[in-house]
Amino acid sequence: MGYPDYMNESLKKVEDTRSERIKIAQQGIQNFLKPLTSEERELVLTENHPDYQTDSKKQIRIGPNKGEPLTTKVVEVLESYSRLPNDLSVEPIDYETDVLIIGGGGAG
Repeated sequence: MGYPDYMNESLKKVEDTRSERIKIAQQGIQNFLKPLTSEERELVLTENHPDYQTDSKKQIRIGPNKGEPLTTKVVEVLESYSRLPNDLSVEPIDYETDVLIIGGGGAG
């Protein structure tokens, strides 16, 4: 059992334009999958995201992403000083134990 007769005109239109629509879709997918540059991402967010705030970002000053704007909190973590004390001993520690539990809750 096929489609009703009144749909034949629409079906012919779909069949006649199929190859062109496939080409357009493939081009669109290739363009869609292309990664955005930092500037393009910024533009998309600025134009489309109602809560996007450019002042919540700052440029990172170190590493391979130097100069790229990241969220302020991420930049602060990446550029922060270590919390380890300067006099931390890294000498090997040798303990002997029968049972060692690392973690707490379900992990321990």
